[in-house]
Amino acid sequence: MATLLRKPEQRTVPAKARVAIIDIGSNSVRLVVYDGAARLPAVLFNEKVMAGLGRSLSDTGAIDKAGLARARAALARFAALAREMQVSELRTVATAAVRDAANGAAFLERVIDYAHGFTPPKKAALAIGRIKRAVQTGLEVGFEQALALERELQAELFASDDAREGLAAYTEKRKPVFQGK
Repeated sequence: MATLLRKPEQRTVPAKARVAIIDIGSNSVRLVVYDGAARLPAVLFNEKVMAGLGRSLSDTGAIDKAGLARARAALARFAALAREMQVSELRTVATAAVRDAANGAAFLERVIDYAHGFTPPKKAALAIGRIKRAVQTGLEVGFEQALALERELQAELFASDDAREGLAAYTEKRKPVFQGK
């Protein structure tokens, strides 16, 4: 009796998406946007604003108002740039100086507000991100690959917590509360 070995199923669609990272550091706030295959992304955009968030931290234990204003202006600009560049995934990291500052929690709340402006929490952010990815990638690959990507993304979405919440809300005749999971 012969044994047949199957090759592992290979992904026919390149994992491409436009991803951005906002790095909130002690001295600067930076936006880097990547494009291309996930395994080898290319830097599409890189901008840094010298906000000086940690400048007065050792003296006062808090981020000074001028630093906060510069950082907020940078974040507003970065959120607008990310929307215009059709970023499908945006991640934000903050330095310990921001997290440990007496007014750091209030600042981080503002950062979260900016992020919510990019992908509102009460909307289907997960689905919107997958739609953006399908449209962006679908224009760059052949028809069969685009259909394969659509099937893959739909399978991910139907297996998500947000899909279960959407169906439950529909059957219970209430508004869904999506979590982006």
